[in-house]
Amino acid sequence: MFSGDRGRRTGGGDGHARWARPEAEVFAEASGLPQEAVLLEDRATNTGENFGCARALCRRRGIRVRTAVATAKPYMARRALAAAAVNWPEAEWTFNAFGGGYEGYTDDAHLPEELVAFLVGDLQRLAVYPGRGWSAPVDIPPAVREAFAGLVEAGFTSHLLSRAPARL
Repeated sequence: MFSGDRGRRTGGGDGHARWARPEAEVFAEASGLPQEAVLLEDRATNTGENFGCARALCRRRGIRVRTAVATAKPYMARRALAAAAVNWPEAEWTFNAFGGGYEGYTDDAHLPEELVAFLVGDLQRLAVYPGRGWSAPVDIPPAVREAFAGLVEAGFTSHLLSRAPARL
């Protein structure tokens, strides 16, 4: 299953070009898997919807999922699993990051500073989304909260939610 229409960046946000095709199609093609072995869900525009829409597609097709692996960018692991716990709770989830890890994430188009801003934004989402019902609560240790505050103070704020506190 590949899930996703276009999200914040792939939809043309943050100064990035809009992808011509939904994320699900692009990632399925890049996977090299035969088309007949893949389900495409191409409506989701955020992580919670990825799980909810994919779950609904499986239900419509009569597919019962007991165990599954979520795959995304390395910094999204905790948030993806927290979203899965709320949006597809009957499945047992694990996580596997896209290849390359953090070391392979940065390049000329993805600067290290941008990666740090993504990490800061995802940490804020881990604190905020449970209160909105979008994900399960995740423990954030005091040292991590302090690091978050220091990074926000240092200006790594481009991926923060605009209508949420910039503190944990």
